[in-house]
This record gives sequence, structure tokens and C-alpha cells, in this order.
Amino acid sequence: MENKLSDYQVSAISRGYPWECACGELHRSLESARICRKCRQYLVNFNDRSSPIDLRTLLDRYRDWE
Repeated sequence: MENKLSDYQVSAISRGYPWECACGELHRSLESARICRKCRQYLVNFNDRSSPIDLRTLLDRYRDWE
């Protein structure tokens, strides 16, 4: 099974940025990912954006598959 996270995302997790918001920006906390400034600016309907993703869960899932 190949890694679904990019090297950049894996590096970001190790540097303490495990949250990714709808626009792809990486954040240190869930709260900052929820109120992302770029999402408000670039997404057409800010209220319909998806919830932030905890990339650590994807990394753990990948490790379980190996």
C-alpha cells in the first residue's frame, strides 16, 4: 500500500502542523484550521466547507497497512 500523504505533509506533522483545512493550509490546532483565513477568502460558501482533517490519523492508518 502506498503512502497517501505527501512528503510535505509527513514533514508538517513532525513539525507540529497536523491539521489540514479545506483549502489545504496546514495548522497547529483544530481551532485555527476551523477559522482559516484563506478558506474564508477563497471558498465560495465558507459555511459549506468540509471539516479539517487530522493528518496524523491518515499517517497511523498507513502504518497499520505496512
